[in-house]
Amino acid sequence: MVMIDVSREISFRTFRSGGKGGQNVNKVETAAEGSFHVQDSQLLSATQKAILAQKLFHRINTGGFIAVRSQSHRTQLANKDEVIEKMNRLITHA
Repeated sequence: MVMIDVSREISFRTFRSGGKGGQNVNKVETAAEGSFHVQDSQLLSATQKAILAQKLFHRINTGGFIAVRSQSHRTQLANKDEVIEKMNRLITHA
C-alpha cells in the first residue's frame, strides 16, 4: 500500500477545544479541523478521485470536502499534525 500525502492541499480551521484544559480552555484555539477537496486535488489522478468519491461518499460533504477534526492535544500544532495523519490514513486506506 502506497501512502498518499495530501498535507499540502489541506485547508485548516482552528477553534476552541471543549472539555478540560486548564486556564486556556476558553481562550486559546487549540483544536483543528482540516478540509480536503477531492475533485480539486492536483495530487490525485482521476481514477483515484473516482475511487475516493465511491468509497468515502459518507465522509464527503455537499461541497465536495472531506473534513477531519482533532482536539485531543494541548497545542494547535499537535492537533494539525494529527489531522494530517488521519486524513492521509483515511485516503490511503480508501
